[in-house]
Amino acid sequence: MRRALFLPAKAPRPGRTKTRLSPPLSLEQAADLYRAFLQDCVALALDAGSDRVTVRFPSDDGAERELASLLPPTVCLQPEAVDDLGGILEGGFRRLLGEGFERVVVIGSDNPTLSPALVEAAWRGLDDHDVVIAPTADGGYCLLGMTRHHPALFERITWSTDAVYRETLERARQQGLRVLTLPEGYDVDTVAELDRLRADLATLPPSVAPATRQALAGLSWP
Repeated sequence: MRRALFLPAKAPRPGRTKTRLSPPLSLEQAADLYRAFLQDCVALALDAGSDRVTVRFPSDDGAERELASLLPPTVCLQPEAVDDLGGILEGGFRRLLGEGFERVVVIGSDNPTLSPALVEAAWRGLDDHDVVIAPTADGGYCLLGMTRHHPALFERITWSTDAVYRETLERARQQGLRVLTLPEGYDVDTVAELDRLRADLATLPPSVAPATRQALAGLSWP
Protein backbone atom coordinates (compact mmCIF):
# COMPACT_ATOMS: atom_id res chain seq x y z
CA MET A 1 0.00 0.00 0.00
CA ARG A 2 1.32 3.43 -0.94
CA ARG A 3 1.20 5.65 2.13
CA ALA A 4 1.44 9.42 2.51
CA LEU A 5 1.64 11.57 5.60
CA PHE A 6 1.15 15.33 5.72
CA LEU A 7 1.24 18.14 8.24
CA PRO A 8 -0.51 21.52 8.22
CA ALA A 9 1.94 24.27 9.14
CA LYS A 10 2.81 27.94 8.98
CA ALA A 11 6.10 29.73 8.61
CA PRO A 12 7.27 30.30 12.22
CA ARG A 13 6.96 34.07 12.43
CA PRO A 14 6.47 36.22 15.54
CA GLY A 15 2.84 37.17 15.95
CA ARG A 16 1.66 34.41 13.61
CA THR A 17 2.42 31.19 15.49
CA LYS A 18 1.77 30.09 19.08
CA THR A 19 0.52 33.53 20.08
CA ARG A 20 -1.44 32.05 23.01
CA LEU A 21 1.91 31.35 24.68
CA SER A 22 2.65 35.07 24.80
CA PRO A 23 2.74 36.07 27.59
CA PRO A 24 4.64 34.64 29.40
CA LEU A 25 6.82 34.04 26.33
CA SER A 26 7.63 36.85 23.95
CA LEU A 27 6.23 36.57 20.43
CA GLU A 28 9.75 35.83 19.19
CA GLN A 29 10.21 33.03 21.73
CA ALA A 30 6.81 31.55 20.84
CA ALA A 31 7.75 31.53 17.15
CA ASP A 32 11.12 29.92 17.92
CA LEU A 33 9.36 27.23 19.95
CA TYR A 34 6.92 26.53 17.13
CA ARG A 35 9.86 26.20 14.74
CA ALA A 36 11.25 23.46 16.98
CA PHE A 37 7.84 21.77 17.23
CA LEU A 38 7.58 21.68 13.45
CA GLN A 39 11.07 20.27 13.00
CA ASP A 40 10.43 17.50 15.52
CA CYS A 41 7.02 16.63 14.06
CA VAL A 42 8.49 16.46 10.55
CA ALA A 43 11.30 14.22 11.83
CA LEU A 44 8.68 11.91 13.31
CA ALA A 45 6.79 11.91 10.01
CA LEU A 46 9.91 11.00 8.06
CA ASP A 47 10.43 7.98 10.33
CA ALA A 48 6.80 6.86 10.18
CA GLY A 49 6.96 4.51 7.23
CA SER A 50 5.30 6.64 4.57
CA ASP A 51 6.22 7.00 0.92
CA ARG A 52 5.86 10.77 1.02
CA VAL A 53 5.90 13.45 3.71
CA THR A 54 4.26 16.75 2.80
CA VAL A 55 3.97 20.05 4.64
CA ARG A 56 0.96 22.12 3.57
CA PHE A 57 0.86 25.81 4.43
CA PRO A 58 -0.82 29.10 3.52
CA SER A 59 1.02 30.60 0.56
CA ASP A 60 1.84 34.01 2.00
CA ASP A 61 4.90 35.93 0.87
CA GLY A 62 8.16 34.10 1.51
CA ALA A 63 6.63 31.21 3.45
CA GLU A 64 7.85 28.48 1.12
CA ARG A 65 11.40 29.79 1.12
CA GLU A 66 11.38 30.05 4.90
CA LEU A 67 10.05 26.52 5.41
CA ALA A 68 12.49 25.09 2.86
CA SER A 69 15.37 26.59 4.84
CA LEU A 70 14.49 24.73 8.04
CA LEU A 71 13.10 21.38 6.81
CA PRO A 72 14.88 18.43 5.14
CA PRO A 73 14.90 18.52 1.31
CA THR A 74 13.05 15.19 1.18
CA VAL A 75 9.91 16.93 2.49
CA CYS A 76 7.44 18.01 -0.17
CA LEU A 77 6.21 21.58 0.34
CA GLN A 78 2.70 22.39 -0.86
CA PRO A 79 1.50 26.00 -0.61
CA GLU A 80 -2.27 26.38 -0.39
CA ALA A 81 -4.28 29.43 -1.43
CA VAL A 82 -6.65 29.12 1.54
CA ASP A 83 -5.63 30.17 5.05
CA ASP A 84 -8.03 28.06 7.09
CA LEU A 85 -7.34 24.74 8.75
CA GLY A 86 -10.34 22.96 7.25
CA GLY A 87 -9.28 23.88 3.73
CA ILE A 88 -5.67 22.85 4.35
CA LEU A 89 -6.78 19.46 5.70
CA GLU A 90 -9.44 18.73 3.10
CA GLY A 91 -7.13 19.75 0.28
CA GLY A 92 -4.35 17.53 1.57
CA PHE A 93 -6.50 14.41 1.56
CA ARG A 94 -8.06 15.28 -1.79
CA ARG A 95 -4.72 15.83 -3.45
CA LEU A 96 -2.81 12.87 -2.03
CA LEU A 97 -5.59 10.35 -2.46
CA GLY A 98 -6.11 11.72 -5.96
CA GLU A 99 -2.44 11.04 -6.71
CA GLY A 100 -2.97 7.36 -5.96
CA PHE A 101 -1.87 7.03 -2.34
CA GLU A 102 -3.98 4.36 -0.66
CA ARG A 103 -3.42 5.39 2.96
CA VAL A 104 -3.20 9.06 3.94
CA VAL A 105 -2.64 10.36 7.48
CA VAL A 106 -2.33 13.90 8.78
CA ILE A 107 -0.65 14.78 12.06
CA GLY A 108 -0.31 18.15 13.74
CA SER A 109 2.77 20.35 13.73
CA ASP A 110 2.50 21.31 17.41
CA ASN A 111 2.59 17.99 19.25
CA PRO A 112 6.30 17.07 19.33
CA THR A 113 5.85 14.15 21.76
CA LEU A 114 3.43 12.32 19.47
CA SER A 115 4.27 8.63 19.65
CA PRO A 116 5.54 6.85 16.52
CA ALA A 117 3.44 3.91 17.74
CA LEU A 118 0.33 6.04 17.26
CA VAL A 119 1.13 6.56 13.58
CA GLU A 120 1.85 2.86 13.16
CA ALA A 121 -1.50 2.07 14.79
CA ALA A 122 -3.14 4.42 12.28
CA TRP A 123 -1.60 2.60 9.30
CA ARG A 124 -2.80 -0.73 10.71
CA GLY A 125 -6.22 0.63 11.55
CA LEU A 126 -6.81 1.73 7.98
CA ASP A 127 -6.65 -1.90 6.88
CA ASP A 128 -10.21 -2.42 8.13
CA HIS A 129 -11.57 1.05 8.94
CA ASP A 130 -12.54 3.97 6.74
CA VAL A 131 -11.22 6.57 9.19
CA VAL A 132 -8.78 6.62 12.09
CA ILE A 133 -8.64 9.52 14.52
CA ALA A 134 -6.70 10.40 17.67
CA PRO A 135 -8.41 13.04 19.84
CA THR A 136 -6.62 15.69 21.84
CA ALA A 137 -7.31 16.74 25.41
CA ASP A 138 -8.68 20.10 24.24
CA GLY A 139 -11.43 18.58 22.08
CA GLY A 140 -9.63 18.55 18.75
CA TYR A 141 -7.57 15.81 17.13
CA CYS A 142 -3.85 15.31 16.51
CA LEU A 143 -4.13 12.59 13.86
CA LEU A 144 -6.64 11.74 11.18
CA GLY A 145 -6.33 9.10 8.49
CA MET A 146 -8.46 7.73 5.69
CA THR A 147 -8.35 5.55 2.61
CA ARG A 148 -10.85 7.57 0.54
CA HIS A 149 -11.64 11.25 0.31
CA HIS A 150 -14.53 12.15 2.62
CA PRO A 151 -14.94 15.95 2.34
CA ALA A 152 -17.93 15.87 4.71
CA LEU A 153 -15.49 15.36 7.60
CA PHE A 154 -14.33 18.96 7.11
CA GLU A 155 -17.70 20.61 6.53
CA ARG A 156 -19.53 22.62 9.19
CA ILE A 157 -16.73 22.04 11.73
CA THR A 158 -16.27 24.70 14.41
CA TRP A 159 -12.49 24.87 14.02
CA SER A 160 -10.22 25.87 16.92
CA THR A 161 -12.83 24.93 19.54
CA ASP A 162 -13.44 21.97 21.84
CA ALA A 163 -16.15 20.75 19.43
CA VAL A 164 -13.85 19.71 16.59
CA TYR A 165 -13.43 16.05 17.53
CA ARG A 166 -17.10 15.60 18.43
CA GLU A 167 -18.32 17.23 15.24
CA THR A 168 -15.90 15.21 13.10
CA LEU A 169 -17.19 11.96 14.61
CA GLU A 170 -20.74 13.11 13.94
CA ARG A 171 -19.94 13.77 10.26
CA ALA A 172 -18.39 10.30 10.02
CA ARG A 173 -21.46 8.75 11.62
CA GLN A 174 -23.72 10.55 9.17
CA GLN A 175 -21.68 9.11 6.30
CA GLY A 176 -21.83 5.58 7.72
CA LEU A 177 -18.04 5.36 8.00
CA ARG A 178 -16.18 2.81 10.11
CA VAL A 179 -14.10 4.81 12.60
CA LEU A 180 -11.23 3.65 14.80
CA THR A 181 -10.46 5.94 17.73
CA LEU A 182 -6.82 5.92 18.81
CA PRO A 183 -5.35 6.98 22.18
CA GLU A 184 -5.59 10.64 23.11
CA GLY A 185 -2.74 13.10 22.56
CA TYR A 186 -2.36 16.81 23.11
CA ASP A 187 -1.38 19.96 21.24
CA VAL A 188 0.76 22.65 22.83
CA ASP A 189 -1.24 25.86 22.55
CA THR A 190 -1.45 27.13 26.13
CA VAL A 191 0.90 27.61 29.07
CA ALA A 192 -0.73 24.66 30.87
CA GLU A 193 0.01 22.45 27.86
CA LEU A 194 3.55 23.82 27.75
CA ASP A 195 3.94 22.77 31.39
CA ARG A 196 2.67 19.31 30.47
CA LEU A 197 5.17 19.13 27.62
CA ARG A 198 8.08 20.05 29.88
CA ALA A 199 7.01 17.42 32.42
CA ASP A 200 6.61 14.75 29.74
CA LEU A 201 10.02 15.45 28.22
CA ALA A 202 11.60 14.98 31.64
CA THR A 203 10.41 11.36 31.62
CA LEU A 204 10.97 10.52 27.95
CA PRO A 205 14.23 9.39 26.29
CA PRO A 206 16.50 12.23 25.12
CA SER A 207 15.95 11.15 21.52
CA VAL A 208 12.32 12.37 21.71
CA ALA A 209 11.81 15.91 20.40
CA PRO A 210 15.46 17.07 20.39
CA ALA A 211 14.75 20.42 18.71
CA THR A 212 12.00 21.17 21.22
CA ARG A 213 14.28 20.29 24.12
CA GLN A 214 16.91 22.68 22.82
CA ALA A 215 14.36 25.49 22.36
CA LEU A 216 12.95 24.97 25.85
CA ALA A 217 16.38 24.94 27.46
CA GLY A 218 16.70 28.69 27.23
CA LEU A 219 13.15 29.52 28.35
CA SER A 220 11.59 30.05 31.76
CA TRP A 221 8.08 30.96 32.79
CA PRO A 222 6.11 30.97 36.05
